[in-house]
Amino acid sequence: MLVKPSYFGATRGSKVLFIGESPGKEEAKDGHAFVGRSGRLLRECVSASLPNVQCKADNICPEVLPEGTKPNPKILKKHAEYVRNSIEDFRPNVIVAMGEHALKGLGIKTRPLKANGKVFAWGETKVVGCVHPSYVLRSGGKELRKIREALCVARSELGGTSSSQVEYDIIESPTKAKTFLRSLKKQLVAVDIETTMLNPYNFGARILCVGVSNGKRAVVFPTREPSSESLLQVLL
Repeated sequence: MLVKPSYFGATRGSKVLFIGESPGKEEAKDGHAFVGRSGRLLRECVSASLPNVQCKADNICPEVLPEGTKPNPKILKKHAEYVRNSIEDFRPNVIVAMGEHALKGLGIKTRPLKANGKVFAWGETKVVGCVHPSYVLRSGGKELRKIREALCVARSELGGTSSSQVEYDIIESPTKAKTFLRSLKKQLVAVDIETTMLNPYNFGARILCVGVSNGKRAVVFPTREPSSESLLQVLL
């Protein structure tokens, strides 16, 4: 089964193609790339750092692989033509390659952490290396800055400025959390919660991180670790 790409963002303007690794369970069920937790995180970051940009999210391997299987060189070769057509059909101004296998599939041998925020090339198209959103989720939100850094570089390659960017911060201290929340008094805010399950009311579901934004500043509160209990109490 092949999963189709997803489109989001603006309907006109510069184009950015995000290439991930392979579809997960939610993507396999929906039939489109990046509709799960990683996709939601990606969209939040893009809306803050790359406003007014047309976006396409695809995978270096559009095939749903057996659980635990990663795109090996044979699989990457099998889908090379698909990737080439995906790029040529969309004609992006910038490609953001997310994760080790996306980088390898585009001929980039640098590891994701070292490639993050670095600029490479696929033919005449600039490629910005980036960690995969799932890496950020596994970190409990602590590595969110890496996606932000990569998107800042992508914006720079598009010729944009940071004037419209929403600042992202990470707060782990309950005291600082209280101070920030008090500063939002009587303001309209958006809140997003990432959990370990699609239904947060399921037994055993845990909150991984909480995001709060007033449109000018966004803060992520990582709550994955047991030591974050006091922070979670402040938020809830």
